Amino acid sequence: MAGGGSIHTKLLDALVEHFRALGEERSGESTFWAWSRLDDLVHSQPDEAWRLLGRLIPAVADSELALANVAAGPLEDLLRLHGVTYAPAVIAAADRAPSVRDALQMVWPESFVPEVRDQLERWREATFMSALAAYARNGTSTDVWAWENLADLIPQNADLGWRVLANLLAEVGDSAGAATKISDGPLQELLRLHGSTHLATVMAAAEGDARIAQALRRVPTVSLTADVREILQGWMRGSA
Repeated sequence: MAGGGSIHTKLLDALVEHFRALGEERSGESTFWAWSRLDDLVHSQPDEAWRLLGRLIPAVADSELALANVAAGPLEDLLRLHGVTYAPAVIAAADRAPSVRDALQMVWPESFVPEVRDQLERWREATFMSALAAYARNGTSTDVWAWENLADLIPQNADLGWRVLANLLAEVGDSAGAATKISDGPLQELLRLHGSTHLATVMAAAEGDARIAQALRRVPTVSLTADVREILQGWMRGSA
């Protein structure tokens, strides 16, 4: 048993060095044997592979590139080959450990069977919304990644950005502080960039949802284009 543990520790140490080398764009040739062994385990002994990944992921999590290589390599392969069996365990671990969450967010699911791909997409959406709500309420640093992702999304996809915002306001709209943070930040940005096409949609939603209406009234109008600002200010006066 001691010998087996020693071999396992040697393999883990070599894997950490291998993926750190890749993350630092150094040669991983001297530890390639460890990657090959892990690849064999992923294919033939997935239980052992998952246990090893559960230790490897937190060990390299301080390097984004190293973590990305683990995610795009052995973790993705494990879910591609054995996802029906292992996806629930990986998702449960991701809910407990930020390092596993970050790795799972980096996995590309297109090669997964539909059942596993759907599980992962549902988890990603729920995790994203939960982190957005937590950041809106509390500004916790562990959840800032979701706020930053929303900031990236709004310029690229206004329709999806608005759907995310509407869902977020439905979840946190009863919190005045959270609603104000949304109004001052992503909602204002949506209207600044896409107000000519999306203001009418937001105002229509506000007519049927008091939480959206409250958030819309708090949007600072100074950064909006003149025509969007005029329409929104008229709505604000009429809905006061």
